[in-house]
Amino acid sequence: MFDKEFEKLKRNDFETYDFTRFMRTSNLEFFFIMGINNGDNFDEYWDGRSREVLGYLVTYTDSQKELFNYIYLIEDEQKNYEHIIKYTKRFASGMYAYTEHLELEFVILKTDVYQKSILPSKRIEFVKRVVKQDLPEHVFAD
Repeated sequence: MFDKEFEKLKRNDFETYDFTRFMRTSNLEFFFIMGINNGDNFDEYWDGRSREVLGYLVTYTDSQKELFNYIYLIEDEQKNYEHIIKYTKRFASGMYAYTEHLELEFVILKTDVYQKSILPSKRIEFVKRVVKQDLPEHVFAD
């Protein structure tokens, strides 16, 4: 579901990674996994060409307070998934370092969901498209 403009801007290697929270409820957090190049050069790349959405990190806590972590990687055989997964796990581990969740496990899945812009009224629909049936419906009730 990629558009031609996105295909022209895609890169395969990134200087660093960033994680932007898109949605938070009482038991769910959804982050964009971003690859960044030339992060200090705002004047040159003000239009976002140096940033690319590589996937999504979803953390979910069930009613027994068990934590589930999902990494959804946007399908692209050219990407270095090892690095993306490594830094995403490091980010998530840092978020939960001071909680009872010391040993984090991750489910790693592929997705073809990519969208340039998301209306605020459509954000839950977008997250549901990414996670499909991996999370229970009541998570989206908040």
